[in-house]
Amino acid sequence: MSQCISDMGVFDIKMAQAGESLMVVFFYAMWSVPCNVIAPIYERLANHYKDGIFLRVDIDEAEVLAKRFEVSIVPSFVFIQGNKIRVLQGGIPGLLQKMIRDCAAQF
Repeated sequence: MSQCISDMGVFDIKMAQAGESLMVVFFYAMWSVPCNVIAPIYERLANHYKDGIFLRVDIDEAEVLAKRFEVSIVPSFVFIQGNKIRVLQGGIPGLLQKMIRDCAAQF
């Protein structure tokens, strides 16, 4: 299950807790149809990959976080593993699943 984050301090705590583990951040907007379509798929993946940390960030409620990761398109997914950061823009379910699977396999 993913957790909704809107506070920079809470986000930084989650990053510290993740350490070298996979953390995936779903940047979305409630008004975005593609975000609403991919949201249940993201939740299903979050439930499947229990070793990772899965977060959701509403760009309208957490503009500072969106700016921190230079999010200009929703949906956007940021994959963080230690000091590696990867970004996936757009709501293509198969590509999201592949990115998560590939990142999770690096352990």
